[in-house]
Amino acid sequence: MAFNLSKNNDPVPASKKNIWVIVSLAVVVIGAAIWYFIPKKEVVPVETAAPAMPVSAPDTTATTTISIPAISPQVAASFNKGTSTPLSISDEVVDKIKQSHKITIYGYASSEGDLSVNMHLAQERAESFKQYLVSRGVDASLITAVGKGIENPVASNATETGRIQNRRVEVSIE
Repeated sequence: MAFNLSKNNDPVPASKKNIWVIVSLAVVVIGAAIWYFIPKKEVVPVETAAPAMPVSAPDTTATTTISIPAISPQVAASFNKGTSTPLSISDEVVDKIKQSHKITIYGYASSEGDLSVNMHLAQERAESFKQYLVSRGVDASLITAVGKGIENPVASNATETGRIQNRRVEVSIE
């Protein structure tokens, strides 16, 4: 007869030995998913005015420059599933665009379907909105259209309501 002098005669199941590994892995995966799906804000450089210099006589050669402050990206249009024809367009955003110096249009799609199709559709949406702005009198050389695909969702892609909100174009105005 063999005697076991250890404090615990019952073997510890492997699942309990490695539970901390599973919990740690779950925390890392959840943290990475949260980081990936939270929209990132773009950093827009802000111009600062030069300090005033004393002038002894009026300068008749000086010109005045009007600076329009940068506006964070705004949703300018929304789209139906699988189309690049705008469903609704924000006239308020279009009016701001007409007064700007540089416009970047970001096209987005919901996460339904093939990723390459969504990337192509997002680019088509950005180009479609660019053409709309050109038809409203905005100079095409001031507009850049960028397809972002399923990046930066503004709502959950788990529901149809969220997917509708993610089918959009955003406009960054400078």
